[in-house]
Amino acid sequence: MIAGIIPLLLGPSALAEIVKSTVSPESPLVNGIFSFSVVTVWKQSPSIFINVVLATFFLGQAIPGWRIIWQQASPQAAFGQALGWGQYVVGLLLTIAVLTPIFNLPPVVGSLIEVGF
Repeated sequence: MIAGIIPLLLGPSALAEIVKSTVSPESPLVNGIFSFSVVTVWKQSPSIFINVVLATFFLGQAIPGWRIIWQQASPQAAFGQALGWGQYVVGLLLTIAVLTPIFNLPPVVGSLIEVGF
């Protein structure tokens, strides 16, 4: 947290705004204490750093056997499948029964529920 807060405060987001509004727009600190090239590299870093953070979540954890994995994951997998297929089935049935015959909409309208979600 500290390593992220310090650059945030000393960079173009906080320090530069304070310098622009209080000191002078011509001050050397108008872009913070970091050069443009440093800020450019840092703008690309979050996508890399989040991979490092997420990859270390389960370090040191024992991997359970297949039976325990199946017992814990199968209810969530079944629920996800029911919701996913339900979106397709409800949309397609609604399209076949109401939207196409009554409103003359194309059949592709049946996929709007899952695409919108």
